Amino acid sequence: MVYNCYVRKHHTRVKKFLYNKADYENIRTSLAAEDWDHILSGKSVEDQWTVFSDILTELVYKYVPCRNLTHGNSHCKKPAWINKVITKIKRKKAVFEHYKQTREGKDYLEYAKMRNAVKAEIRRAIREYEREVAKQANRNPKAFFRYVNGKLKIQSGFPNLKDVTGKEICSDLEKAQAFYTFFSSVFTR
Repeated sequence: MVYNCYVRKHHTRVKKFLYNKADYENIRTSLAAEDWDHILSGKSVEDQWTVFSDILTELVYKYVPCRNLTHGNSHCKKPAWINKVITKIKRKKAVFEHYKQTREGKDYLEYAKMRNAVKAEIRRAIREYEREVAKQANRNPKAFFRYVNGKLKIQSGFPNLKDVTGKEICSDLEKAQAFYTFFSSVFTR
């Protein structure tokens, strides 16, 4: 049995709740209108928590606006420093396209000069952005930690698998079962 772990990453759509725009007054009113003694009586603590969290989740979906985000798409999120150098990057691309069409030495030299200038400009823009974030770290710690967390290379989750037949395994339960069957067939005492 062979599993291929290098499957194309799927773009997942995730709901992000905008809690700063929530209607907390209606949430409070709805929670106050519930008959908690009747709803929670005769239940264990686990069941009470489940009932409460279900009601609260329902109210969140009802009174908190949300936005759908696509994760896994590298094109949707640009670095914060890129605004200053975007025109030079576009110019470099145009020069390279011109070189690809002509294949002349002078066009390559022009491209190489532009490439080196853009690379230096990008490094300078990143350095300025990092200095600005570090300078404002005490006043704006949220921006600092956003930058730091953006630099981390941690990915949550496990990539999709393909089984022997080529069928893609997506759900966590199916992945766990696939690994269980594979390792139980290989491992012997």
